[in-house]
Amino acid sequence: MKRVGTWLWMATIVGAMLLPGCGGGGATEGVGGTVLERVAILRLEDPVTKGAIAGAEVYFVTDSGALRMREVVAGATQDPDKISLTEAQRFKPTAKVGDFIRRNVPDNAVFRGIWIKRPASGYTAIVRHIRPDGTRRVIQTPNSLTTTPSCLLASNLAGTVKDVFGAPGVIDFGTAELFPNRPEAVPPPVDDTCP
Repeated sequence: MKRVGTWLWMATIVGAMLLPGCGGGGATEGVGGTVLERVAILRLEDPVTKGAIAGAEVYFVTDSGALRMREVVAGATQDPDKISLTEAQRFKPTAKVGDFIRRNVPDNAVFRGIWIKRPASGYTAIVRHIRPDGTRRVIQTPNSLTTTPSCLLASNLAGTVKDVFGAPGVIDFGTAELFPNRPEAVPPPVDDTCP
């Protein structure tokens, strides 16, 4: 009888330790679980201020069209092109205002790369992409959507989403720095020339 009581006591303690990570419609990164959908994330920032870039748009480009990524904003929003910081941080705890997120990336989409539509003024076409592994690549972003690899970020990862990125989860594309049209921010030379 004493042995059964000890086992019950241990089971209660273990259960109490496990409960905080349960429920909620699927746990996400940062809260002890895994993301049950594919979520693409890119930080877009001004390399001088390290702040968000107003008026920019980011697209997850596929063979069948471009999927607009939602901009992270500080508060709650009903805008379909925006996502709240609180929601974004469910997928990436370090997400900040100005990042871009695309939820529910389809398994069978054929990924070509990331296209940045820059603001109407104030920025050059030069983008430095810094991947999470530290690899850097500088390209010139075109004025209109294209599937040309030399004009897209992460074009080295082109292919069917489920084959390239594996199981559902967070696809972290790292940071893209869009160079401002200001004398203190001379853009670096490009690695790939966009035709």
